[in-house]
Amino acid sequence: MITEQADRCKKIVGGLLNFARKNKPFFRQTSLVKLIDTYFRTAPLPPTVRITVDRSGEDLQAEMDPDQIIQVLTNLITNALEAMSGGGSLTVRTFAEGNNVCFSVGDTGCGIKPENFKKIFEPFFTTKQIGKGTGLGLAVSYGIMKVHRGNITVESNSDTAKGPTGTTFTVKLPRVARDAGAIKMKAEAAK
Repeated sequence: MITEQADRCKKIVGGLLNFARKNKPFFRQTSLVKLIDTYFRTAPLPPTVRITVDRSGEDLQAEMDPDQIIQVLTNLITNALEAMSGGGSLTVRTFAEGNNVCFSVGDTGCGIKPENFKKIFEPFFTTKQIGKGTGLGLAVSYGIMKVHRGNITVESNSDTAKGPTGTTFTVKLPRVARDAGAIKMKAEAAK
């Protein structure tokens, strides 16, 4: 019991530090498809969840901090798995949309209630039981997407009368994350 509580405290403190630090991203050209494939080679996934990875036909290269994008992916998949505690389907898609590379994480879990939509990206907001979540995963993910000049959106249904329940988060990253003017100024300053 002491070990469990110590681990819980460690997760909370780690989440607080990550939220407060605002780590500066290290942008480099990265394949979104390969990044997601690498995640699934190492991630522990429950046998009760059926996983589908739907890859775009193209490579989907973009400037990003791969560690931070993996953190966003991990947060979204962790939430999806927790929403499907009895099992279900997890679908991760990669695709291009204009000048953006995108991925979505969809689940067949319980869904998000409409009254919580405006709160889900707020720090410390959680619908999980006490001791199960810090309310920082989506807030940190939102911050990472803003630093990358991208965005994160959500679609969800929690009402079985309106159809199957579940949630899908979609992340969009610009192929060029940094401001072109700032890059030009740095190049001129280096001369």
